[in-house]
Amino acid sequence: PKGSMNTGYYKRFFDQQRRIGTGAYGSVYECRHMMDGVFLGTYAVKIAPVGDNRAWLRKVLREVNNLQSLQHRNVIRYMHSWLEAFSGSPFAPVVPCLFILMEFANAGNLHNYL
Repeated sequence: PKGSMNTGYYKRFFDQQRRIGTGAYGSVYECRHMMDGVFLGTYAVKIAPVGDNRAWLRKVLREVNNLQSLQHRNVIRYMHSWLEAFSGSPFAPVVPCLFILMEFANAGNLHNYL
């Protein structure tokens, strides 16, 4: 949706550190949130390419709604989301993506724990 797109928000306020996972909806990165040179915290940012597919966007937004409703000390906390035209690589086209800002948990992953 045209009026819903941000421009340059991710690159302006987040310093991407490393990719920490991939899934059906996109990739997740460890990012340092910065504003005017001030460190605001480390977060996980999921980047889900949605392109012009409104049905896909609605499906990913349902995930956001589910994350928003979950509040438990053992569940990663949802913080914020936004739409932005983005290219994850100099060789990839710029496409509309949904960015999902979440709490960063640095104690490993459940798969390795089990």
